[in-house]
Amino acid sequence: MAAKAAEGTEAMSCARPMETHITKDTCSCFLVNGSATSNDHTNGHKDSTSAKDENEDSDEDEDKDEEGANVEAGAPGAAKKKKKKRKPKKKKKAGANSKTQSSPPRVPVSNLFPDGQYPEGEICEYKNENSFRTTNEEKRHLDRMNNDFLNEYRQGAEVHRQVRQWAQKNIKPGQTLTEIAEGIEDSVRALTGHQGLEEGDNIKGGMGFPTGLSINHCAAHYTPNAGNKTVLQQDDVMKVDFGSHINGRIVDSAFTMTFNPVYDNLLAAVKDATNTGIREAGIDVRVGDIGAAIQEAMESYEVEIKGQMLPVKAIRNLNGHDIVQYSIHGGKSVPIVKSNDQTKMEEGEIFAIETFGSTGKGYVRDDMETSHYAKRADAPNVALRVSSARSLLNTITKNFGTLPFCRRYLDRLGHDKYLLGLNNLVSSGIVEAYPPLCDVKGSYTAQFEHTILMRPTVKEVISRDENRPNIVFNVDCESYLLKCMRSTDTAHVRFVLAMPSTAVTTTVQVSSQLDLPKEKSARFDGDQFFWSYTEEPHRTRRQAIMKAHPEVTKLCGPEPLTKYFVLAVVALQLICAVLLRNSPVLSLRFIATSYIIGATANQNLFLAIHEISHNLAFKAPLANRLFAVFANLPIGIPYSAAFRVSNPMLHTKPISYKT
Repeated sequence: MAAKAAEGTEAMSCARPMETHITKDTCSCFLVNGSATSNDHTNGHKDSTSAKDENEDSDEDEDKDEEGANVEAGAPGAAKKKKKKRKPKKKKKAGANSKTQSSPPRVPVSNLFPDGQYPEGEICEYKNENSFRTTNEEKRHLDRMNNDFLNEYRQGAEVHRQVRQWAQKNIKPGQTLTEIAEGIEDSVRALTGHQGLEEGDNIKGGMGFPTGLSINHCAAHYTPNAGNKTVLQQDDVMKVDFGSHINGRIVDSAFTMTFNPVYDNLLAAVKDATNTGIREAGIDVRVGDIGAAIQEAMESYEVEIKGQMLPVKAIRNLNGHDIVQYSIHGGKSVPIVKSNDQTKMEEGEIFAIETFGSTGKGYVRDDMETSHYAKRADAPNVALRVSSARSLLNTITKNFGTLPFCRRYLDRLGHDKYLLGLNNLVSSGIVEAYPPLCDVKGSYTAQFEHTILMRPTVKEVISRDENRPNIVFNVDCESYLLKCMRSTDTAHVRFVLAMPSTAVTTTVQVSSQLDLPKEKSARFDGDQFFWSYTEEPHRTRRQAIMKAHPEVTKLCGPEPLTKYFVLAVVALQLICAVLLRNSPVLSLRFIATSYIIGATANQNLFLAIHEISHNLAFKAPLANRLFAVFANLPIGIPYSAAFRVSNPMLHTKPISYKT
C-alpha cells in the first residue's frame, strides 16, 4: 500500500512544484496551524469547472461587445442609457465540483462533490481476447448496475488521492513518524466525514488500513506505537502505506519517499514493476503469469549505493492480494515472482497490485514490535478467561469489525493496559497479528501499490488518475477573512498578498493580528471549509524550523555551564548577606550593594531558574528540582535577615506564653 513522492507520468505528476498564478483580486489564505491555501493554477492544469466559468465569461464579454457596437451606432443619449442598464459582472462562485481543499486536508470530499458523483480512476481497456468487453452492451449494462458500489469506491479513492497528494508535498526529514502517521490518519477521517470516536462510526468510513511507515530494511507493517520518538532522516527510504474506506470498500495504495537521489533507481525499478503488474492484470489472467512479468521488470534494474552496484530483487515472500468488503486480504494472492499459481482473476473482483523490491536477500521475516492487528472473519467462538480480553474484543467488534487497526487506534478510543488482553485474543486465534516484515539490516526496500477494479467492461485503477489536475484552493479572500474572524475568538491568521497578474508571479507573506468584529452573531457554518486556529504561533514556528533544519535538534539538551553559573551567583549573594548583616538598611553601603550586585544577580538568577525548570541544568528531572530549590535560597534568606533586624526581641530573650 504505497507509492513514491514523485509518481511520474503514471501517477498524476504529484511531485512537480506547485505553480501559483494570482491576480490582484485574489489572495492565498491559510491559517497558522493547518489551514487553507489558495492557488488558481496547479501544475499547469485547470479545473474543468474553472474552464467552464471562463467560457461563460468569454460569452458574456462577446455579448457586451455586441451591445457596445449597437450603442455606438445610435445617439449619445442612448449610449448613456444603455450603460446604466448594464448589469455588473457576477463574481465567480465555486461550482459543484470545485476542487477547494484546506492544508492539511480537512474538507470532506462530500462537500467538494455535493452531487454525490465522484471522479473515476484511470481507465484501462482490456486487451487480447477480452477486448470485446469494452463495447459489449450486456457488459456495459452490468457496469451500470454496479453504480452505487463504484461510487463508494471512487469516494474512498478521492479521499486517498487528496491525502496522498498532501502527504507527498509535506513529509520532510526531521518529522517524527508519529507526527506523520497522525497527520495522514486525521486527514483521512476528516475527508470521509467519520472521526471514528463514536461506536460504529469507523465501520461506516475512515481508515481502511493503518498508516504504515516502514523505513529502510523494513518493508511493511510498521507504524509507530504510543511513545515512539523515531525521527525521519535525510537518507531514509520510507514506505508510506495506508488505506481509506467507505462502507468497507477499501482503497489500498502505497508509495515510497526518499530525499537522496542515490535511491532513484530502486524506486524506478519497483514503480516499473507495479505498472507492469497493473498492465498485465485482467479478467481470466493467471496470477502466476503476472508475477513472472513483475519479476522480469523489477530485476532488470541495478542501483549504486555507497560505491557498490547492487541488483534490485523482488521480495519473493510478499504478494499483492484481492480485497473484499471489510477485509483487506481476500482469498487470492498476486505473486511478484514467477510461480506456477494457476489462479485466475475474475470479473467483479478487486485487487491490490503491490510490489516490493530490495537490495538485500529479497526475503523478509517477522521483526520488531507488532503494531498491526485485525479481527479474523472466521474467528472461533472460544471462552476468554481474561476479562480485559473480553472488553477489548467488544470494542474491536463494534469499532473496527474485521478492518485492520493498530495500537494507537485503541489508545485513541481511551483504552489503556490492554496488551495482556490483546495478546490473549491473538493466541486464541480471534485476532490476527501482523508484525513488521524486514529484510537483512543494511538493505533498502521500496514499495508501490494501487487498487484496481475488474469491471465488466474495463479495468479501472481506482486509486490513480494521471489525467486529473491537482487540487486547487480558490477563495474570495475579503469575505473569507471576515468569516474566519467570526468563526472563532482568536483571529490570528496569516495571509499572502497577491501581486498583479502582469508582473512576475511572486507572493509576499505577511503575518497580521486582525481585530475581531464587534458583532459575533454571524458564524461560519463550515459547509465548504474547515478552519483550524492556534492561540500561540511558537509551536508552529518551532515545527517549521525543525523541518527545515533538522540539525537544530542537536543543540537541545542540558547546558553544563548553568549549574556553575548558579553556584557562583548564589555564593555571591550569600557572601553579600553575611557582610551586610549588621549594616543599616538605609545606609549607602547597603543600598549601593543591593542596587549594583543584588539587582543584576537576581535578574540573572531568575533566568537561570527558568532554564532549570526546563531540565537544562541536569539530565535527571529530580536533580533539576533540587537545584531549583537551591537557586531560590537568595530570595528567602534576605527576608529572614530583615525579619531578625526588625524583631530583635524575638532573638534576645525568651517569651513566656503563660497568662
